[in-house]
Amino acid sequence: MAIHNVSDKTIAELISLEGRSVVITGAGAGIGRSVALRFAEAGAKVMATDVNIDAATETVARLSGSGHLAASLDVTDGAAVAAIAAEAVAKF
Repeated sequence: MAIHNVSDKTIAELISLEGRSVVITGAGAGIGRSVALRFAEAGAKVMATDVNIDAATETVARLSGSGHLAASLDVTDGAAVAAIAAEAVAKF
């Protein structure tokens, strides 16, 4: 029985998200930024959202691929969350 070490693989080698899109909240730094980077690496189109639009824009600049978007979002505002969801559907 062969044992494979997945830690030697890139995310793109493990999973393909080509043709998929995702909205990531808190994408301006930390875990949110890391998740955005990995989703883009796997081929997804990313809408990076954060209360700090400059930080979200910086995240998008670091993403591999093209067609990613940055948006300002306060997740405590339900109407803003609904608007971002609608924008993502329209643009992706």
